[in-house]
Amino acid sequence: MVKKSLQLPDEVVDDFVLLLERGREMRFEVGDRLIELVKRNVGRRVDIINYLAGKLQVSGKALYDYYRIAERWKPEYRDMYPTLEWTIVRNSDPIRDKELLDKCVGEGWTYGRFMDERFPSRITQEHVLSRVYAILKRNMDRFDGEWQKKAQAILEMIEPIL
Repeated sequence: MVKKSLQLPDEVVDDFVLLLERGREMRFEVGDRLIELVKRNVGRRVDIINYLAGKLQVSGKALYDYYRIAERWKPEYRDMYPTLEWTIVRNSDPIRDKELLDKCVGEGWTYGRFMDERFPSRITQEHVLSRVYAILKRNMDRFDGEWQKKAQAILEMIEPIL
């Protein structure tokens, strides 16, 4: 049975875009406030982050990430890439990765595509085939009749290679 394609109203999608943007901005604000606290208490970054992590019952690693990312992503860089998803922000440098980030935004890359472009060695033939295999396997129930036979034949060709 072929699943019917899903269509959600634009308002629903717009609401999620807004929520995700707010989440990104809140993370930057947490990082900015941590930076300010550390500036006022020189040499106490670890103590401050550990203290807040304990009091807030959140991971110290998460707070350190917010600090590190806010430090690297100054407001002018945030303004240059306002729609960039947090996972890409977290794993990129706005100066070193500028060319990639421009393409990322311009072409609507996902995090996976960004990482593939940033680390081309991740894309080996085996890696590509294993991704094709996983996608086909996961979506077999979407194929009907002849298409399912073709998809199964492709899986059977790839399986021995992996």
